[in-house]
Amino acid sequence: MAKKRYAYWFLLALLLAANLYIILNRNNGYKYHPYKTYSELYVMDSSLYLHNLFFTNDSVELTFSVPLPVKQYRLTVDSGAAVLVTPRASSIVLPLQRRLHTYSLQPLGENCCSLPIQLKIDHDIHYSADSFYINELLYCNLPGPGIETSPLTLWQKGLQAYSKQAQQQGLQLLTAKTSIAHAATDLEKAKEIARLVASLPNNNAGTKPGEHYSATAWEQVQLSLQNKARLDCGNYNQITSFFCTLAGLPNRVVYYFGPDGNWKYGIHLLNEVYLREQQQWAVLDATFNIYLPHNGSRFYNIVDIKKMAQTNSLSGKWLFSYSADSLQLLPTDSALSGLMYYNQSNADLAFNYPGTNTYGNRLTFIANFYSFHNEVCFYSDVHRNYWGKIIVKMLAFYGWIILLVTYAFMEWKYYRKATAGK
Repeated sequence: MAKKRYAYWFLLALLLAANLYIILNRNNGYKYHPYKTYSELYVMDSSLYLHNLFFTNDSVELTFSVPLPVKQYRLTVDSGAAVLVTPRASSIVLPLQRRLHTYSLQPLGENCCSLPIQLKIDHDIHYSADSFYINELLYCNLPGPGIETSPLTLWQKGLQAYSKQAQQQGLQLLTAKTSIAHAATDLEKAKEIARLVASLPNNNAGTKPGEHYSATAWEQVQLSLQNKARLDCGNYNQITSFFCTLAGLPNRVVYYFGPDGNWKYGIHLLNEVYLREQQQWAVLDATFNIYLPHNGSRFYNIVDIKKMAQTNSLSGKWLFSYSADSLQLLPTDSALSGLMYYNQSNADLAFNYPGTNTYGNRLTFIANFYSFHNEVCFYSDVHRNYWGKIIVKMLAFYGWIILLVTYAFMEWKYYRKATAGK
């Protein structure tokens, strides 16, 4: 019995040391990340994207995910003469010219503000005994074909996270302080919410940052209105999500996944809102006073911003910023410090699913570390989970639990046997 007990003690100590090592090095590949690609995060199942294409000897038929938003397009090839083409529901046929050309489809009519469609297609003949055409789609400004999409309804289920009373009071404040009731588009609603959130009092000399993270979003709004809260990104992301959800806007909390040395891994939190008319996700960052960055025709999501910051290509873009009691359109150069600060780091971007509690306790963070939870997803076009380390972590942790239970059961049986003989 003594030899068996020593063997158990040795194995338990060995596994305990392994678990302690993994915990101390938890940021070095031991955590599981449910990664999503750009298209899975930013192309919704209701978005317009290129679903498929079919070539003939003199044309290409483009099939899209949803019916095209206009009844007629002006087609230009390179900078040549324009012709009119008419779509059939979700497809359109374009006449092709030989070799590489750029095809531009400019929408006409009442929805002329819809996004133009641009393609680069190489259409050439291969001369051989049986001549045939070689076709290559080199570029399309719409996503697709052959991509994964995300259901838009996934980002519209956060309302149940708020009490009926909070919903009622929040809607009353929205109606009283904004013109959101008269807003005709998601963009107008997002601007009204940005203006309201940006105008909330921030008692910088009062409470400590993060003191009210555990309060509900509506309680944080009330504390701010009473000048009793020092708001930071942790407060702003909850409040922004609360008002967007009340207004019926699909939205999500985004944060930079450090690591910053703690169990939460969070560094900076902000929001994305989905503008259904434009079919685009746009950034709302109340902490840095940055709202709806765009280039005049396209709104940028946080991955776009991160990529542009890392390639120094933010200049020439625009954003809304709160100043003098209103939102003002400013060049992105006016907010470069906020746009660049976190985006030049090597932090991952994490996206919380609706209703997820951003601020758990230490036990929930440890439980998430030792599981494959799906309350959050991470952006990556190249999946980088270190499965070897993850498997070792799971074996070490659950192996220690099983071994400890087995040892306790053995000791219990030995104790029962020893007491029964007396």
